[in-house]
Amino acid sequence: MPEEHALIERLRPHDRPLSPDDPMAEAGRIVLLRDIMIMLQHEEGAQTGEDIEDVHEMRVSTRRMRSALRLLEPYYTGKTAGNFRRDLGDVADALGGIRDRDVLLEHMTASLPALPEDTQAELRRVMQLIEGEREAERNILRRMIHKRRYTRFIEHFSEFLTTPGAKAVTFSETAVTPTLVRHVLPTVIYDHLGIVRAYDAVVATASVPTLHQLRIEFKRLRYAITIFEEVLGTGVKTYLKELKTMQDHLGRMQDISTAHELLEALQARLTDEQLAALNAYFAQIDAELDGLRAEAPGLWNNFDGKTVQKQLTAAVAVL
Repeated sequence: MPEEHALIERLRPHDRPLSPDDPMAEAGRIVLLRDIMIMLQHEEGAQTGEDIEDVHEMRVSTRRMRSALRLLEPYYTGKTAGNFRRDLGDVADALGGIRDRDVLLEHMTASLPALPEDTQAELRRVMQLIEGEREAERNILRRMIHKRRYTRFIEHFSEFLTTPGAKAVTFSETAVTPTLVRHVLPTVIYDHLGIVRAYDAVVATASVPTLHQLRIEFKRLRYAITIFEEVLGTGVKTYLKELKTMQDHLGRMQDISTAHELLEALQARLTDEQLAALNAYFAQIDAELDGLRAEAPGLWNNFDGKTVQKQLTAAVAVL
């Protein structure tokens, strides 16, 4: 059994159901524990590359933990949350270059049948260059995982997550302070929702970079909800489905922007035939981007409407 699986077995007994009456520091330990187990579960697969979902799942778990640590920061002493976020950021960065190329290659493969055969052949040669870059990025990940610094981080983080009370802020017994999940979570969720809804005046005309920032805010809202989903009402599932539809739409727009960045960086290495094939692919994805941009306001209006937002209100009300 790989060592990371042995660690998961040691961590698993510390998992338990969340309660609205949990202190935020201790609830945070549980949600972080679940995601570190997911990260470790996909660690080996991310290094071998046999299934692209391993990189995806490992990267998502690091993002969820970073998001959780951001909102949990007031409940842990000193730089505890910030230091763990920094270490997780290093892992996310190592995974990011691989994931971006996984997504690009997957989409390019799906796009080939719509192109002329000679264009397909040249585009496949371009894809081979991207595969080479992906392998170089994977080597960076492998080296990082086998360094002592990464091992130390996993050890320290695991100890922190399995030691109740560790690094938890002590609040005054005489002052009235919101410290339990049911005290804090409604404010956290609606603060994130407020940031998202601030974009309502610009969605129709926003640039791609602005919509990318909106996607980031959607992601933070989604993580704030999903991290504590089990203590919320059942309506949250419908709400999350609508939220994900909007986030995925904006995500595909960002994928196209990233595709341009990665492929344009290759242009100096390409033949005239490969450049022509690449331009055909650019025309294809740029047309898709125009369609996605045109559809964004309608999706936004649906998400921001009363029918969807009432689902969140009902879900939070059970706290």
